[in-house]
Amino acid sequence: IVPGITSYQAAAAAAGAILAESGENLLILSGVGDAARMGELLESADRAVNLKTYRNFTNIREMLRRAGRDGETVFATRLGIDGEQVLHGLDQAPEAPHYLSLCLVGKKNGHGAKAGQVGPEGTISGS
Repeated sequence: IVPGITSYQAAAAAAGAILAESGENLLILSGVGDAARMGELLESADRAVNLKTYRNFTNIREMLRRAGRDGETVFATRLGIDGEQVLHGLDQAPEAPHYLSLCLVGKKNGHGAKAGQVGPEGTISGS
C-alpha cells in the first residue's frame, strides 16, 4: 500500500492494465447504484472503473455480460493485503466479493483492460 495511490491505480499496476490512453475517456463509478444506470453510463465510456462492486456484484456482472465487456474486465480484490486476487474476466470472480473489490472495464472492441499474460485460474502473471 502506497499513500496517494488509489485502489484502481494499484489494480491497474497489479494487472498490467491500461486505464486510458491517447484520446480515450475513463469513467469512474460506484457499484452501489443501479446496474441498469451503470450500463447506460458505460455506453459512452471507452474504459471504466467500477468501485465497491461487492454490494451489487451479481447485477454488475450481468450488466457487463450484456454489454459484451465481461471478458474485457479485470476483477481485483484485497489489493496489497492477504487474499489479494487479480483476475482477467469475470468467470473466476467470486459470487459474493469482499468489500475491498473493484472492476477495471476494458474496451468493448476486444482491446481489454489487461496488458499482462493470464496465468492459472485466470490470475494475471507477474502481479
